[in-house]
Parts: sequence; structure tokens; C-alpha cells
Amino acid sequence: MKNIALRLSYDGSAYHGWQVQKNDVSIAETLEDALAKVCGHSLRVTGCGRTDAGVHALNYCANFKTDSRIPTERIPLAINTHLPMDISVQRAVEVPEDFNSILSCKRKEYVYKIHNSRIR
Repeated sequence: MKNIALRLSYDGSAYHGWQVQKNDVSIAETLEDALAKVCGHSLRVTGCGRTDAGVHALNYCANFKTDSRIPTERIPLAINTHLPMDISVQRAVEVPEDFNSILSCKRKEYVYKIHNSRIR
């Protein structure tokens, strides 16, 4: 099986965070559904961290394992055709079998933007 790392970005306004939820739509669930269509089998995606409801991400790293024969460099285009416009996969690379988006993460950067004005 190949271990594939993805670089993605998303606008989390319409989602209840990263983690799969029982009754709410999440980023991970939406990504897993798109990947299942592309890879031809269900799979689990591991994200580098969890984001809360309504939170956005840039350069977010996630990985999944697959035995799909689709060339790795074609995965972003293939996935993006099955994703809504507010989630975008920019890159896919094959990584070592033991790579894990959470455990292999060396750095995270959080940016908080607060619109503090009476005028919108």
C-alpha cells in the first residue's frame, strides 16, 4: 500500500471542523468521500490536527493509505473534481510507510484574524 500525503486548504465556514462527526458534515468526511470515489475503496484520512467548526486552513497536511494505481501526481486534480469549491487539494506526494500527519508534524502556525469594527 502507498502512503500519500496531501497539502490542502479549506474554508471551514460550512463545516463542523476537521474530525468526522456523527450528525454533522466535516472536512475529513468530505475529503474521505471524494477519495473513495477516486481510489475505488473507502479509507481513513489522518489530518495534522483538528480544526473547530468554521475554522479555515492553508497548507494543511493530511495522509491516507491506498492500493489505488492512480499516479500520485494526478491525485489532486482527480480529488478536486469530487470536492466542493471550499476545499482544495494542491499537492500529493508518496511518503514513507511510517509517515503520520500528526506524529510526523514538526511545526504548526496559527493565525487569528478578528474583524473588530462596527462597520462590516
